[in-house]
This record gives sequence, C-alpha cells and structure tokens, in this order.
Amino acid sequence: MYLIWSAKASGIESAQDTFIFDDAYKVARQNIAYTMTPCTSLSSVQASWDNHFSAFGAQNLDQIMLDYTNASALHSFEECSCQLTKANGLAEIRAFFAGLFITLSDTSDLTVPVVEVADPKQVYLIWTANASGIESAQDTFIFDDAYKIHRQNIAFTTTNCVKTAPCPSNISTTSSVVST
Repeated sequence: MYLIWSAKASGIESAQDTFIFDDAYKVARQNIAYTMTPCTSLSSVQASWDNHFSAFGAQNLDQIMLDYTNASALHSFEECSCQLTKANGLAEIRAFFAGLFITLSDTSDLTVPVVEVADPKQVYLIWTANASGIESAQDTFIFDDAYKIHRQNIAFTTTNCVKTAPCPSNISTTSSVVST
C-alpha cells in the first residue's frame, strides 16, 4: 500500500508511506519519507545565538530584529564618554542597531575572542572592531523562554579613548542612536 499525506498544523509539509504486508495481512514493514515545514521559531539559546551572530556579522537589521520582542531591553555603556544608552522595545532597539551598523562601517578586523553560550539561557561575548573605532566590547544576553533576547547589556570602549576622569555615579541616559 502507498499513502501520500500531510499534517501542516503538526509541521509535516508532505509525507509518503509505503506499507508491506505479510501473509497474515499484518504490516511487516513500513517506510516513511517526509518533509518538515520550515521552523520559524527558535528552539534553543544556541539557535537564537547563531541567528543573532550571523545577523550582526552581515549587518542585517531585519534578521537581527527577529531576536527581540517589545518586552526586550538593551543597555549600552560607552566607557570613555560615560554615555549610557537605553533602548526598550522593538522600535528603539532597531534604531540602536541602525546607528551601530553605521558606526561599524569597517569590520575587516572584527574579532570575537570569547563567546560563551550557557544555561540558564544566556550568552557572554567579548569582541573588538578597531577599524570601526571599537577597541573592546562586552555583551551579556539573557534569553526568555521563547529564546528571544529579553535583556542585552553592552559595555564598550572606543579606540583612541583618553579618559581624564572616572565616570560619575549617576549616569544620564541618552537616546537609542549610537555614534562615535
């Protein structure tokens, strides 16, 4: 017997079954071939991280925004100028990355010496992009139960930074647009 079927609500785009029966009309063998519907949701921190890192490297704003929700928060602190930037929700985070991708105009020397994907649902990252003016950066990502970035904290130092005084205790918040 040969059967062709689908169960799209269950993720099976198409399937083919072949049944081979014995002399007592019992199934002696069954062969199944199937095609899964492409998965649009991510199922692990590693899968989410792989999407984020790929989107960041390609400076693909639409792809990177797949990692966030309206409940997401991103805080970025530039050490030399003592500038804290807060971006909350999709619109502000999108504006942050649009500005960051302009800043990262030359990623020819982008290096990532540390990437730690760990449980519970977090990633720690250290990177540099001196050709674009980023001497050192550290990111911490906290993922929610749907493997979207719930919180991202960034601390970075620009190249040629000459810090003359420590940052004050109370840092004022700036807009979500990054510039160096």
